[in-house]
Amino acid sequence: MDESRQAALRAHRSEIVEQVQKCVDPILDFLQRELVVASALRDVIDKKPSSEDKAAKLIHILLEKDDRGFEVFLESLTENNLNELANKINGTVFELETGLEAKLHAVELNIEETTLKIIEKGDVRPKSPGGSHIASVLQRGKVPTTPHYLASPLSEIKELLMKIVAGILRLKEKRDNGFCIVYGDSTTRTEADLTAAALKIPELWQNGDFPKSVIWHKIDRVQDDGELLLKMKSLLSRLDDKHQPSTTLEEAKASLCQVFANNPHCLLVLEDVRSTDVIKYFDVHPRTLVTTHIKEMV
Repeated sequence: MDESRQAALRAHRSEIVEQVQKCVDPILDFLQRELVVASALRDVIDKKPSSEDKAAKLIHILLEKDDRGFEVFLESLTENNLNELANKINGTVFELETGLEAKLHAVELNIEETTLKIIEKGDVRPKSPGGSHIASVLQRGKVPTTPHYLASPLSEIKELLMKIVAGILRLKEKRDNGFCIVYGDSTTRTEADLTAAALKIPELWQNGDFPKSVIWHKIDRVQDDGELLLKMKSLLSRLDDKHQPSTTLEEAKASLCQVFANNPHCLLVLEDVRSTDVIKYFDVHPRTLVTTHIKEMV
């Protein structure tokens, strides 16, 4: 197991013991089925006098395992309704590996390709996106046009859109910089279309001071720092035509921070982010949504 994963387990050791002891047997069953804990090691753990001791011994054993053992352990936590603990441990790994604070919350979208094809073939007639005011706000922000199959969504799709709306509204409470990540699998790649459709739902705009505006910025594949700087300068040019030209990523980030400090009620949407470097340098606004089909980003 690499150092960042070991450090994350050690950092959360007390909390892991406290929560895992309540369901240590089913977790051990899961790890044994996945061949992470052998029968001999299971016997060693089971001989411990209490559930707390069993959980503590399990962590000791996990620290000697490989990266797969760590990932399977997190799966076992999720299987036993300890999702929050698994996310917290993963967040610490993210912080240690990237140097960034784990300030993300994710909206994972599950839409099967077969379902999508059925919807696309349906006889769907576009409806109003929720009023002329919303339409003009989205047009100014360069939000993409909603595909026809999302203009009047079926109930299954409406549920996904409301998940995105809920994620956006959580950003209202944020004061430090951070992101809401909308993740769709790499097969369908519908996360950007669904996000654009969610922005047209009237319920999103009935919460007073946020959001009041939207800025949509497509990132796509970024090969190097030069391309990333161009993406940042392009956004700056849209928002502030009087800004001083930036020659480094740090200068561009500082300029973007200043722009968004003057526009706190804006929602920034970064489409198709594929790298944590983008996260690092676009960490400029407390209310930012990211779409991605890269599982590692979540």
